[in-house]
Amino acid sequence: MATQRTHHITIDPFAPLGQQPTVGHNRWHEDIEPVLEVDPGDLVVFDTLDAFDAAVPRSMSHAEVATLDLGPVHPVTGPVIVRGAEAGDLLEVHIHEIEADPWDNHGYTAEVPG
Repeated sequence: MATQRTHHITIDPFAPLGQQPTVGHNRWHEDIEPVLEVDPGDLVVFDTLDAFDAAVPRSMSHAEVATLDLGPVHPVTGPVIVRGAEAGDLLEVHIHEIEADPWDNHGYTAEVPG
């Protein structure tokens, strides 16, 4: 049996995805190249950007939130390819932990528009 390896896809939480094209994307498409290839059973740690793609600094006012460009929202870290997996295979994924703000930056909730 192979030894489980741990992989970590790191991001800069203060830079939008467009400035970090090697770690993710903002849409699903089969032509997007994987950022990582792993063996079955490996552990992958994903750093992720917030839903507004790092566009909401701690200093942003309520009025400024209403002016956000909603086009680049929902950045996604990855994709990751699992060696040996083929189209139509079912992959079982276990989420071990979710850490909301490992950078001790800030959190926010917004309802937009409005």
